[in-house]
Amino acid sequence: MELDEMKTAWKELDRRLDRQQTLSEAFIRESIAARSQRSANKFLTSEMIGTGLLLLGIPFVVHQYGMPWAGEIPGMKIVLIAAIVLFLLLIVWQLIKIRPLFKIDMSKGVSDNINYVKKYELYTLYEKRVAIAFIPLLIIAGIVWRALAVKNAPWYWALLAGIVIICALYCVWYYKKFYATNMRTIKHGISVKAPESSPTRRHVQAEDRPDLPTSDC
Repeated sequence: MELDEMKTAWKELDRRLDRQQTLSEAFIRESIAARSQRSANKFLTSEMIGTGLLLLGIPFVVHQYGMPWAGEIPGMKIVLIAAIVLFLLLIVWQLIKIRPLFKIDMSKGVSDNINYVKKYELYTLYEKRVAIAFIPLLIIAGIVWRALAVKNAPWYWALLAGIVIICALYCVWYYKKFYATNMRTIKHGISVKAPESSPTRRHVQAEDRPDLPTSDC
C-alpha cells in the first residue's frame, strides 16, 4: 500500500513539474514575443518620425523659395524645386516602406509576420544602397555648387564636411546598430513562436543574422 501511495505521489509530482515547465516556457515565449513587438514598434516609430520630418521640410523649402536671397544666388531656385520634388518622392517611398510594419503582430500567425518582416528587410536593403550612393553624390554636388554659386565663402568647406560626416555617422549607426539589433530581436521572436519542427522555424534560424547590417554603410 505504501508503494502504491509513493507511485501516486511521484506521478502527481511529475504532473506538477510538467505544468510548471509548460507555464514557464509559455511565459518565456510571451516575453520574447513582447520584446520582438517592441522592436517592430521602434522601427515603426523611427519611420513615422522620418516621414514627419519630410512633411515639415516641404513648407520650409517653399518658404525659402520665396525669400529674396533665393533669387540672388544663381541656381538656388532650381535647387529648392529639386528639393521639394525629392521630399515628395521620399514621402511616397516612406509610405510604401512603412506598410509592412503596421501589419507585424507577434500575437498572430508566424508566416504572415515573416512575410512582413522580409518585405521591410528588402525595402531597407534598397534604401541602404541608395544611402551609400547618396554620400559621394552629396560631395560632388557640393563641390559643383561651390564652383558655380558660392565662390566667396571660406566657411563652405567646413559646412560641407560637417554635413557629409553627420550623414555618414548616422548611416553607420542606423544600419549597423539600431537596425541590426532590432531585426535580430524580431527574427528571434518569430523563431521561438514557430513550432520546433516547422520549416518556418528552420528558415528563420538560418537567417538569424540579417545580411543588411553586415557591410559598412
